[in-house]
Amino acid sequence: MTKPDNQPSPPSHLVSRNVVVAGETGVGKSSFINLVIGSDSATTANDVCGVTTRTSVHPWETDTHTHAFRLWDTPGLGEGSFGNISPRAAQHALRSLLRELAKEGGVHLLVLCMRGIARITKGMKQTYDIVLRIRDQVSPHIPVVAVITELEKRCDETDIMGSMEEWWTSNASALAAFGMSFCSHACLTTLSDDCHPPMAGRHAECQRLACNLLIDYSLPFSACSRSTGMTNGLSSMSLKFTRNIVVVGETGVGKSSIINLVVGTDSAVATSDVRAATVGTSYHDWNLLQSQTFRLWDTPGLGPSLSGGTSSKHALNALRSLLTELGRDAGVHLLIVCFRGGRRVTKSNKQAYDTILALRDRACPDTPLVAVITELERKYNPRDDVLVSMDQWWHANAGDMSDLCMIFNGHAAPRRVPASRA
Repeated sequence: MTKPDNQPSPPSHLVSRNVVVAGETGVGKSSFINLVIGSDSATTANDVCGVTTRTSVHPWETDTHTHAFRLWDTPGLGEGSFGNISPRAAQHALRSLLRELAKEGGVHLLVLCMRGIARITKGMKQTYDIVLRIRDQVSPHIPVVAVITELEKRCDETDIMGSMEEWWTSNASALAAFGMSFCSHACLTTLSDDCHPPMAGRHAECQRLACNLLIDYSLPFSACSRSTGMTNGLSSMSLKFTRNIVVVGETGVGKSSIINLVVGTDSAVATSDVRAATVGTSYHDWNLLQSQTFRLWDTPGLGPSLSGGTSSKHALNALRSLLTELGRDAGVHLLIVCFRGGRRVTKSNKQAYDTILALRDRACPDTPLVAVITELERKYNPRDDVLVSMDQWWHANAGDMSDLCMIFNGHAAPRRVPASRA
């Protein structure tokens, strides 16, 4: 990889986390970096022709001196034949950067910038797919967050951040329909307070939101350090207090809905049909206690998608890579296999189980395997105890599962899983 521009030495007392910022040409990647670091270190432009023609790095340390980051600016994707850099060259630059960082200190977060226009476009979806494909080829456990830019016209002085957040609320169903899933997001503007429309306090609020996004959702050092030999005090803390739980299953069984049920939010994208909502791995943190964090990993559905979502081969590769990476680093502490609660156990259930078990045995053979049976709302008898009524499915099918050698360390048959599926 060619030595990037503007590469000062990071602070000697902190190990920097690598945050890679990607997106289409002209969406404000460099402006987002400037917003975070509080200076004009990254070159910006006002037109749609890409100003970033090579990767560059911009160090940033929080005011409390507890976190250090290196923000990597990348060439815009999709400039076309009249841009400063070809689409192929831009993709190659992003892929090369991720590979080089994976060898050195790891990639702790991938930020995908998108312009906050009226609706989600095919161009946004294409860029998302390109970024996810490159990410999965290099290191599929890297979390991806979305930053929605150019939302200044939506700002309302009475509720600056809430008015911009309405963009995400309005487009959530479209994002799900396109299969665009993120660990988290930020809706903001990179303009200063005196830019049109002028608004006091806007820039500071957006800067706070952007900084917190990087701090809260970048991977801990333990997830990137072991393969590179990097160790420090933060690594041992993350290993001690964060447990990785990987949720797997066929397409449309409700993996994302199970995660939402656990964490108590709609952070995992789910759909109400049988298309695959999850096209790449993503994680969602759940803090049970101050000293215990569970990291729930959402994975692409196994098996074909009826709506042309993630292919079976891609889903298998993503799951294999995730289990391998986590197995080498912080470990996989639990594997949850989701099944749809039909009348009986099917050959498809058995095939999915065998596939998951084979991948588990290669990457993390000591990881316990539990089953979650979804869509049992119709099995519920209001005259009986809720849990007893829905657990009857397990007892009715236990013999068939035993005959098929489908062995689990435990199971759950939850009610109140939303009708949406992942």
